[in-house]
Amino acid sequence: MNYIKHTAIKFTKTIRLHNRNINLKNLSAAVSKRNFAVRKYSTSETLLIAFGLYDEAQDADALSFIDENGIGHIFVDDSMP
Repeated sequence: MNYIKHTAIKFTKTIRLHNRNINLKNLSAAVSKRNFAVRKYSTSETLLIAFGLYDEAQDADALSFIDENGIGHIFVDDSMP
């Protein structure tokens, strides 16, 4: 199993999403308690540019970033089915 997949599985178990359907609503509820925010690509262009992640977002279905204040941001391509 590759490192990224292993880390993702470990994270979903940590936030107790491994037994539920993972969708934006469930992910947002689970990670908001851990100082993370789930953001949609369609409404986060300015943040993606500010964090220097805009180009990376074009080639990824999702990405995450922890800012200088320790707040985690999970950006998700909401155009996916």
